[in-house]
Amino acid sequence: MFEEDKKSMDNIRRPILGGVFPVAKYSTPGTGFTYVQLPIKGIQVEGIAVFVGKDEFNEANFPDSTYKSEVTLIIMVLDGKNKNNLVASRNHPYYVAGGKLKTKAKKVEWLSIKSPDNSSFAIINMKLFDLRAGRVILIAPQKDKTFRAYQLEAPFLSRDRIVDYLDELSNDKEVINFFRQE
Repeated sequence: MFEEDKKSMDNIRRPILGGVFPVAKYSTPGTGFTYVQLPIKGIQVEGIAVFVGKDEFNEANFPDSTYKSEVTLIIMVLDGKNKNNLVASRNHPYYVAGGKLKTKAKKVEWLSIKSPDNSSFAIINMKLFDLRAGRVILIAPQKDKTFRAYQLEAPFLSRDRIVDYLDELSNDKEVINFFRQE
C-alpha cells in the first residue's frame, strides 16, 4: 500500500479551502503563531508554534493563574521554510490553525483543531495526530518524497517559554538522531 501511495502522491488534490462564514459576536482570548527554529548543529530545522490565550472556556486546562496562553502545537520540519500559516478563532471556543511549510522534497501541509475540553488534533499531509499524546510533531521529509514523523510529549508551555523549550529539545539525543537519520 505504501508503494502505491508513493506513485499517486503528486496527483492528490487539496481537500480543504478557506471560506468566510458569518459568526456570532464573541471575545477571543487571543490566538496566533510564531515561527521557530530548533538549533541543532549542522541541521536546519524550522517550524511553527501555535498558541491560544486563556479565557473562561479553557481556563481549566491551565495549570495555574500565572499562565496567560497555551502552546497547542509545535511542528518542526527538517529543511523547512515557513510559508503560509493562519490561526482562526472564528469557531470560538474551538480554534483551527493551518498552513504550509516548504521543504526541499515536498510541502508539509497541516491543520490543527483545539477544543475547550482540551482535546486537540493535527493533520499533517493527511496523517492524523492526537495531540493529547504529544503536542510536538517532528517531520523529516525523505529523498523518496515520503515523510517520517516523531511525536513528543511536552510540558505545558506558554508562548513566552517556546524558545527555552526548543533550546532544551535541541540537546535531546532522540531528537538529534531522528533528524540525522535518513
